[in-house]
Amino acid sequence: MGTRVIESDAAGGGPGGRGRPSAWAASRRLLATYGLFERGVLEAAVVDNGGNLPQAEAEARRRRLVGWIDEEDLASSIGSIGLEFLRTRVGGAAEADYRDSLVALETAAALAWALGRRRSLGAVDAFTDPLALATALPMPFGPAPPFAGARLVPDDALRGRYAYLRRWHWRAEIALSKAFATDGSAAVRVGIVRVAAHRAFEDGIIDEIEEGDFPVRGAPFRSLSDEEADRVATVTGARASALAWLLGED
Repeated sequence: MGTRVIESDAAGGGPGGRGRPSAWAASRRLLATYGLFERGVLEAAVVDNGGNLPQAEAEARRRRLVGWIDEEDLASSIGSIGLEFLRTRVGGAAEADYRDSLVALETAAALAWALGRRRSLGAVDAFTDPLALATALPMPFGPAPPFAGARLVPDDALRGRYAYLRRWHWRAEIALSKAFATDGSAAVRVGIVRVAAHRAFEDGIIDEIEEGDFPVRGAPFRSLSDEEADRVATVTGARASALAWLLGED
């Protein structure tokens, strides 16, 4: 792990100054957030899978991951909450940390797309395949080649995807909102969604309108369960937040 993960240069923007993040900063945050997701995988392997990974081995991997984060000076790209999770022994994390690790995965996926390492952001109703994402990244547990010459996709692409994700995130939040719990207010939600769906269609956000709603796998969004709607909210929220950061709007 002695190779520097990211080399700043003129093409990649270097550490940059004030204002919007450079490709150099985006590359660092990409690797840091993927490392945070890896920490969640270790927790799940021990806690959720009935000891699929021995505790001692998982803890050794966690220490290696923390050492890699420290060696590459990536701590500032994670944040205090993420660092606390990283430094917590495997098996001792809080339930909220699982969700945070999924947010980290989707953040990393969005940054990988913005850096041209993925062809698309993927479906809004499914978490990113971590193995597929890993093929585009230097892995924390092995030698990591530098991201020399990293560049971000054009602004119009960033803004287009950001607008797309925000619209889908709004739809998921509306589905989960307790403000429409009564029968009368539920009818109001149907009307609001119908108008929003037509606007989304006109704006090119969705390709078709499904029974007055956003389409998901050939069915209206309202047919999703709360768990499925929550997944859309998590996926789109994390990805949109990453792009907002790149656009200097977070």
